[in-house]
Amino acid sequence: MDVDDSKSMLGICVHSLLVSSKSSKWSMVADSTTIVEYIVACGASKETIWIKNFIQELDLVLSIVDPMLINCDNTNAVAHANSQWLIKDIDVPQSSLLKLKTEQAARPLGRSTRHRNHPHIHRKLGNFSLPLAVIPPELLYKHSEYCIQSQTVARSEDLRWNSKTSLELGLDRVDFVMAGPSLMDSLFQRSLDDIIKGVRLCPPGTEPTFIAKSLDEIRREVKSTDRQTKAIALQKLTYLHSLHGVDMSWAAFQCVELSSSTAHSHKRIAYLAASLSFNPSTTDVILLLTHQLRKDLSSSSVHDVSLALSTLSSICNPDLSRDLTPELFTLLSSGKPFVRKKAIAAILRVFEQYPDAVRVCFKRVVENLETTDVGILSAVVGLFCELAVKEPRSYLPLAPEFYKILVDCRNNWILIKVLKIFAKLAPLEPRLGKRVVEPICEHMGRTGAKSLAFECMMTIVSSLSEYESAVKLAVGKVREFLLDDDPNLKYLGLQALTIVAQKHMWAVLENKELVVKALSDVDVNIKLEALRLVMSMVSENNVMEICRILISHAQKSDPEFCNEILGYMLFTCSRNFYEVICDFDWYVAFLGEMARIPHCQKGKEIETQLIDIGMRVKDARLELVDVARSLVIDPALLGNPFVHGVLAAAAWVSGEYVALSRNPFELVEALLQPRTSLLTPSVRSVYIQSAFKVLIFCIWSYVNLNGDDASDSSALTELVAQCHLEGNSEIVATESLSDTEVDNENMVIAGGQRHQLLQENFI
Repeated sequence: MDVDDSKSMLGICVHSLLVSSKSSKWSMVADSTTIVEYIVACGASKETIWIKNFIQELDLVLSIVDPMLINCDNTNAVAHANSQWLIKDIDVPQSSLLKLKTEQAARPLGRSTRHRNHPHIHRKLGNFSLPLAVIPPELLYKHSEYCIQSQTVARSEDLRWNSKTSLELGLDRVDFVMAGPSLMDSLFQRSLDDIIKGVRLCPPGTEPTFIAKSLDEIRREVKSTDRQTKAIALQKLTYLHSLHGVDMSWAAFQCVELSSSTAHSHKRIAYLAASLSFNPSTTDVILLLTHQLRKDLSSSSVHDVSLALSTLSSICNPDLSRDLTPELFTLLSSGKPFVRKKAIAAILRVFEQYPDAVRVCFKRVVENLETTDVGILSAVVGLFCELAVKEPRSYLPLAPEFYKILVDCRNNWILIKVLKIFAKLAPLEPRLGKRVVEPICEHMGRTGAKSLAFECMMTIVSSLSEYESAVKLAVGKVREFLLDDDPNLKYLGLQALTIVAQKHMWAVLENKELVVKALSDVDVNIKLEALRLVMSMVSENNVMEICRILISHAQKSDPEFCNEILGYMLFTCSRNFYEVICDFDWYVAFLGEMARIPHCQKGKEIETQLIDIGMRVKDARLELVDVARSLVIDPALLGNPFVHGVLAAAAWVSGEYVALSRNPFELVEALLQPRTSLLTPSVRSVYIQSAFKVLIFCIWSYVNLNGDDASDSSALTELVAQCHLEGNSEIVATESLSDTEVDNENMVIAGGQRHQLLQENFI
């Protein structure tokens, strides 16, 4: 600085940095802190509005329509005030010095300084870049123009007015730059924490209103040219999208725009928002991200490369995969293990979207199988584990490399993935199974990790089941799981036993007691898995025993599990036209017993099987009629709507096979009892039709037996009279029936009356 400058300025330095200074001529203090700079900018905007109103009150001008721009000469907002004149100067971020004729443009500390002194002062202040602050739009003139330039270079105008009283008011450069949101938005922007707390504190029913208001703020903030403001807006939008399902596809372009920021925190927010919001409908926007992803994949920063790889794996499509394959090929041999590991993981999605990338990158991926880095090896084995699921035969040539890992590696996670690969490859090559069964058994016997032991078991029982000794060893390990108190291990043991049962039923029979005991477990998943295992053991020899065990568990179980048991029994026993049923008399009685269980909700299935057995199995009809009679005469069942279908089947059987009934009069009384009003109209129609069949059978039997001798017909007369009375009472209840059902009921009633007349003639 020159001599004049040094005489008029005072300052405080800390560690060679000028942090506060004041000019002896000017009353405003210039500090290098962000807070003071924002406060000064706010104060300057207030004074500017006061000046505008003051000018209008003096009637010097009708209106001010020229743009009011902030004059800039450094990278931070600095404001100055002159106590003698109404002169307000406001300086905001600018990349270059603006030279004006008044020589007042560069006055950061209170007076004019030479151009060569600006870098020195700026360096001493230790200033850093700030978000571009602007005046709130509502405080500007209605017709103000917004001056937005790439380098934020503001222009300046001198406005002077002369009145008749020679009053002169000098206004030097009252200028504003409108770029992005208002200053108040930048100062008072709500953070993500504010949004989270606001959502949690919302009174019931007001949450949608709060979210809608927050979205309006976000839509305004996300358009800001200030990257920090845009980043916070995207951060809030991502939160609302993730937890409240708010659509954020409209902000796709802003995600691309923010991803170009050099700040890692901004880039992380942008890439996270992109990975969550991009979808097939945003294909055009994804293409705009290609260049930035390529740039970040080639970055020297490990963190930027990691972000790009994570985003690519989430949003990649065929075009993006094709364009970025060269960069991924390079990263597959990166000297940074962290980068190479993530590149291997990301290449899987690229292979899916762009299969031609396999020809380019496959050899380099295979080379990573020989690495000694556990993280890289885990990633590449996981990659081949996923690929082998879709087309295992293509990876048989890599069996030697996988075998070497199986024998030499001691990392449980890697071994689990290798075992999954061999489970897919072993069935394709018989010689491979003979080679790997021994090391797999060694791992299963040696390891103390339950996860690795379980994977060894699953590999043996699913893909190496022809090796009897290995299967026995695996079944022994399964038993350990079943005996464990941990419900998770017990469930896994039952799952393994289910797979073993497909080829080695003896393994399930050996553990029958443990499986049946699991039916009483408190965990519903364990009970269901045990139920499936029990039903897998059903055969012609043990079906009665197993059904007896299951029916006892059903009677003391909760309604949900009770009906699961009944459903499994009905399905298993009726499978392939009752292939496991040898004694149909027992099975018909068993169906009747199931229908009497209080929680039974399988009435439709029992109804179908009762009718089906009656039509298919002639020898079972006598027992079927007895079971139907016991169901029809039980008034307690009429109040259970879940077994109304069973009662309909029982009524149909009673009428269809009435010739096998021991007491038809009892059937008619049961079919016409008053509590039948509890039944649905469709079931009642079956009851009435069956009653008509029984009545006709009784009359026919009487006539056929006695011929013209009708001396003792009191019982039949009494029965017909009862049918007549019951039939008249049923007329009222036919309003809800279909026309056909009404005709059938009327036919039964009329038939009862006609046969009463016939009986009178007999008498």
